[in-house]
Amino acid sequence: MRLKANQRDAFDALYEKYKGPIMSYIYSMTRDSHLSEDLTQETFLKLYRARDSYEPSAKFSTFLWTIAKYATFDHLAKKKELLQSGEEPLEIIDDAPLVDEILIQDVQESRVRNCLERLSPRAKQIVNLRIFSEASYSEISEMTSEPESTVKTILHRSKASLVNCFKRGHE
Repeated sequence: MRLKANQRDAFDALYEKYKGPIMSYIYSMTRDSHLSEDLTQETFLKLYRARDSYEPSAKFSTFLWTIAKYATFDHLAKKKELLQSGEEPLEIIDDAPLVDEILIQDVQESRVRNCLERLSPRAKQIVNLRIFSEASYSEISEMTSEPESTVKTILHRSKASLVNCFKRGHE
């Protein structure tokens, strides 16, 4: 694999291909655009550091999405520990509106986002993996350690729930 051979152009191509979907996936869990950017960078840094442990017998996208998932979960767990300990995490607030944040305010996206928020955390994770990584059922099964039949059931029920929520116009 060219990535293992330390070829910069191979890494750059992977970064360009997966940066947007990874950032969207992380944003869906954190709801923080700056944090999503940071965790996306951390994901690719971890990918680069772990390049020698990648086995070509495993699908590359599964390897990458697993790194992104754990980078996000690790951050959220650390943040939860800080909040439980009573310490305030250092937060830098930038009042300048970002173009992405302005676009996200679109009414339709808001309705869809609100409906997604109504899903259980387990269902939300599986739906987000399907949407943002375009992973197959078997890949999602590998990433979440859920049986493939469970993944299919959760996706089917989640789609029905989202359609019903959207039709009702919940905001």
